[in-house]
Amino acid sequence: STQKKAHRFGITGWVRNCADGRVEIDASGEQTDMEKFITWCHQGPDSAHVSQVSTQTLPDVIASPHFKIH
Repeated sequence: STQKKAHRFGITGWVRNCADGRVEIDASGEQTDMEKFITWCHQGPDSAHVSQVSTQTLPDVIASPHFKIH
């Protein structure tokens, strides 16, 4: 679901599920697209229970032109 939303919003980067139940996302995109993506992350897919979203702005790096699942 995250990968599909990232593609929809033109976001690049990656997502992975952690053993402790957290989901980590490293994402890059235009500010307005990132805002839409982060808003969606607060809800997640219908089957998800999102209890917390933390964001951190990092320096720009050369990103993959895709959004991958790790």
